[in-house]
Amino acid sequence: MMSTQATLGADTAGLAPASSTSSGFWRAHRRRIAKSLIGLALAVPAVWSGVRALVLIRSTDANVVADSVTLRTPIAGTLRLSSLTVGDQVQSGRIVGKVENDRVDSSRRAELEGRLRALDAEMTGVQNTIEQLDAFLAVLQSRGGTHGSFLKKHVTAQIALATSRLKAAEAIASEAASKLERAKELSAGGVTSGELLAERTRDQAVATAEVESARRTLDSLGVEQASIAAGFTLDGYSDRPYSAQRVDEIRLSLVRLRASASEQTKRREGLSIELREEEQRLARLQRATVEVPRVGRVLRLLSSNGEYVTAGQPVVELIECSKLSVAARLSDRNYARVRTGMRARFKPLGRSESFEGVVSQKVGVVDPLLKTLGVIVKLPALGAGLGSMCEVGMPGEVTFDD
Repeated sequence: MMSTQATLGADTAGLAPASSTSSGFWRAHRRRIAKSLIGLALAVPAVWSGVRALVLIRSTDANVVADSVTLRTPIAGTLRLSSLTVGDQVQSGRIVGKVENDRVDSSRRAELEGRLRALDAEMTGVQNTIEQLDAFLAVLQSRGGTHGSFLKKHVTAQIALATSRLKAAEAIASEAASKLERAKELSAGGVTSGELLAERTRDQAVATAEVESARRTLDSLGVEQASIAAGFTLDGYSDRPYSAQRVDEIRLSLVRLRASASEQTKRREGLSIELREEEQRLARLQRATVEVPRVGRVLRLLSSNGEYVTAGQPVVELIECSKLSVAARLSDRNYARVRTGMRARFKPLGRSESFEGVVSQKVGVVDPLLKTLGVIVKLPALGAGLGSMCEVGMPGEVTFDD
């Protein structure tokens, strides 16, 4: 028993110094171990960056490229170019040239203008005639009313006169009848001769005829008065006064003239439209401008000032600064790793900023001697980033995110 305890004691005594030694080592090297761990943590990103740089896809070279647009003349004529030189930046909407063509056939316009002048003269004549007839119609209508009033008064007076004459004739006839009766009595008593009786008989017959004539005259005037009241006259063979007939004729003429004036107005409207369209056509053929559609930079001047150009002839070739992209060249190995739609970043040479984009096209062999292949990278923000510089050909480097 005592031997066992002695053994255990000896073991325990041997273990205590070992634990004490380990703890002392940690305390002695703790600062050094912490510094090593921190250094390792700092080194990992740098190591990773180096490794990533080794495996990152990079272009052998890259340059800014842009779409170009050719401005053409819309019509044939003499070209008047504004002051332009290669490399000038031009803004959207700027007029870089004008085309003038004085050889356009304008005979159609001259014909339409002549027809329009002739029609205007004809319309003026018709309108003057309408105004004159309107004035004459007013006079005739006024005259017709006055004539009718006077005619009614005249017939009324004639009827009064005929009535008086009838009464006088009746009185004379009554007296003649009385004298005839007295002559008959005297002749029957043998107091007077037969000649007196014959005279009295003749006087009585004449007086009776005068009464009948006066009655017929009165009747005729009554018929005439009734016809005047109905708007007719019985003078000669006309059933209406001449002035009334003229009024009817003038009214009919006015209807025809106004219809003609309306038709002339429609014809004039049609001619005016034709003339306006012809003038617009001539304006398009005689004068035209060459305008810049979008912001760009002059690449080439393809026509000269004062030159006679045909329709559609190239005038200026522009670089479209709003549509910049990058053409990158790659080795065979990197070209195989790049695919359309892959993200890419372009960093211009000598500039701090970079621009993101995507691969839009793989164009194949670019330089057979150097065995390089090319891709086109679209960079939407590049145009705005470069601003007014629009530096086509600017070198840089493209990296691709695999």
